[in-house]
Amino acid sequence: MSMRKSLTRRDFARTVLVASAGIGGAVVLGGRASAGTGELDRYLDLEAVNANAEAAGGLHPSLPSDSATLRSLVDTARASGVAPHRYQTLLKQYWLAVGTESAGIDLASWTPFDGVHANLGNLTNTFQFYERLQLEHQELQWAGMGGMVGPAFAGGLLDLDYGRVVLEVQAISEAMALVWREIDRIGSPVATSMGAPEDVAALLQVGHDIRPEDVMWFQGKVIAMSKHIFSDLIPMHMAWVHDGVDGIAELDRAGLLDENARIAWDNIASGTPESVFDGNVRLLRREQYQSVGDQWDEAKAYRGSVGRSLTYLTTFAASPSMPGVVPPRESNPLSFAVGNAVVQTPLPDFNWADRDGRWTYINGQLLPVYNNLMNNQPELWRATLAAPVSVRITEQRMIARLPDMLRSMLATLAITVN
Repeated sequence: MSMRKSLTRRDFARTVLVASAGIGGAVVLGGRASAGTGELDRYLDLEAVNANAEAAGGLHPSLPSDSATLRSLVDTARASGVAPHRYQTLLKQYWLAVGTESAGIDLASWTPFDGVHANLGNLTNTFQFYERLQLEHQELQWAGMGGMVGPAFAGGLLDLDYGRVVLEVQAISEAMALVWREIDRIGSPVATSMGAPEDVAALLQVGHDIRPEDVMWFQGKVIAMSKHIFSDLIPMHMAWVHDGVDGIAELDRAGLLDENARIAWDNIASGTPESVFDGNVRLLRREQYQSVGDQWDEAKAYRGSVGRSLTYLTTFAASPSMPGVVPPRESNPLSFAVGNAVVQTPLPDFNWADRDGRWTYINGQLLPVYNNLMNNQPELWRATLAAPVSVRITEQRMIARLPDMLRSMLATLAITVN
């Protein structure tokens, strides 16, 4: 029979010391857990005050912008059983940061109204990232379409910037004012007599009132739309790429998907070619009607008819950088009757800022052409997506495509006598 050793005073003291250290450690650990939860509390129930992406940074100024910190906070929210809708903005910011880091964009300093040259790197990286997503993930066709047409978008902004610089030269500005006064004197009565659409009438009436600061504001607004599209749709794409259907399901539980987006990702997940394409079409419609629809309305309404003039000018000059797509001035030409003749002009009969007109063009041109490239001309499709975006932006500058634009205008102009 063994005998228990009697506890000496020294043993008792040692036991108390060890126990005290253990209790103290537990208190410290408990304190750290509480601090972690307390830190998370700061980021719950946040409104996405920068959802339209017009200000610098991400969705809310108090949120971190690096994915590692955001991931730690999201993991804490998940482990703590926080209802997903409470960390909705935090979750979206996390996936947004994953996207910007993957694209080589600094989210914290991304400021649309800094101008086109300050944002040219972000625009280039955005479209390059979209193309890479498509090349690496066959099902992510929304990204492929955005990447393919992006260089024309960036080139147009650079051309606008050149126009702003020209306007800032006083002598040229005064000369342009004289020209516009003559157009007003001759053109406006013609516009009235032929019942010109509001877009053409606005251009004839207020074209000479466009100032350099108007062009700069318009550039910032359009760059903000590009950032808004990225901020709205790339978090979904990153959740899909990294976590698959589970990542999309968490976004849904957090309230970040509406019915259209839910169906879109269900269709993409199906793997059926027709359903996958339909899912991407739904994402594109979300982009045009929900992401930037209001911002295009604001651009069109800017400073009376000035905004409508600028949005119509960009519609006229547009030549999407997707092989086989016909530009708006050629696919949807404005026609009017003069006596017993019908004049078809090289002017588009819609304004890109109008949602329905924009979607009709996208649905009639961009979507079928992209689908055809992908399925029937895969080598051209892949080569276009793989080409350096910076080179394609240069190719889309007005000076480079002016001969093609003039040929397009001449081919579209027609007079038919009844």
